Amino acid sequence: MHFVQNFLTFVALINFSNGGLNELCELIDFYSKKEFFHCFAYDEYGCWCGPGGSGKPVDKADGCCKRHDHCYDRILSKKECNPYIAQYSFDKDKCLNENGTCLREICECDQAISKCLSKQNYNRKFYGYRLLHKC
Repeated sequence: MHFVQNFLTFVALINFSNGGLNELCELIDFYSKKEFFHCFAYDEYGCWCGPGGSGKPVDKADGCCKRHDHCYDRILSKKECNPYIAQYSFDKDKCLNENGTCLREICECDQAISKCLSKQNYNRKFYGYRLLHKC
């Protein structure tokens, strides 16, 4: 039940928000360049991908998610904007918001994870990992 609730929350945020999660999903899809691949593949991957995160990353892809979570945490600590709802501007591989702004920082966090994930192998055995294992 916990998985279904988290997944539906994630889907709702991606589909109905006007915020940064839409952009994150688009960037992951842009950089992955893998046929039949979508950002939802990382919704409950490992210990860090998707909502929340804790413990040791299960692989390098999960490590990308951990770094991304910490990047968002740094932005949230400044209390200037919320990376989960703020909408930034980008054109494929370029962040368009002014340097030094909160929106630019969010875009750069999202670009970093998207590029990082594109270089990693996706291991299906780690999808839903948090539901079955302690992280």
